Amino acid sequence: MGLDLSRYSLNAQLQGLLGTRFSYCVIPFYINDPTVSLLRFENDIPQPNPTIQVQEINYFFKPGLSYYVLKLLGISIGPTRLQFREDAITPHDQGGAAFVDMYMDTGNPYGGIGRTAGGVDVYEPVIRAFKDYHAARHILHERPESRDVEFQLCYYYPPEGFNDYPTLTYHFEAADYVVDGKNVLVDFPDPEQRFFCVGLKKAEGWSVLGALLMQDKRIIIDGMNSKIQFYPEQCIYDIYK
Repeated sequence: MGLDLSRYSLNAQLQGLLGTRFSYCVIPFYINDPTVSLLRFENDIPQPNPTIQVQEINYFFKPGLSYYVLKLLGISIGPTRLQFREDAITPHDQGGAAFVDMYMDTGNPYGGIGRTAGGVDVYEPVIRAFKDYHAARHILHERPESRDVEFQLCYYYPPEGFNDYPTLTYHFEAADYVVDGKNVLVDFPDPEQRFFCVGLKKAEGWSVLGALLMQDKRIIIDGMNSKIQFYPEQCIYDIYK
């Protein structure tokens, strides 16, 4: 089901009937019960608890593309912010700040980290920051030989009770998009020993914010004003019953 800016997408076909503002909430991947999440429009979009901060960013159009394009200023792994090299990133045409093009795509199951417009590799520093974070907590990178996985960074699970997984934060112009540590992981129930991988792939083109990184977040797309709002929510409670 396409939810992009294409005229053939479901939201585009329904906007004349239901409006240009729609919302969804991605159920956590680790929930195994079969569920159907809801696509909501306009007044059917739930209001958050007044104590919850609703954040908002602009999305942009690129000729020939149907993606929601975002301007990424930086990435943090836990408390460590990675600074992009200013001299190798296309300057913002209005504010002079450096950015990396990124797009949001529910059709992509994972996250992707590409290069800057100037050709600087962003993926390897991000993966190195994850390695350093885990190494400081005595979790060492191991790739299980019995499984062929598509991710670079994998670990056997630490002892039961450990929950100190690093958050992943995307720094945009007007807001920080924070992904809970457990929602960056892809679980593999190996018959010998369970392991997990950091669910980020190396992208040859643009970086992508995929469905894995949207778990337990209310995403609201405002097509009239080219804005995206988001806030944390327990998405398991917003399903078809």
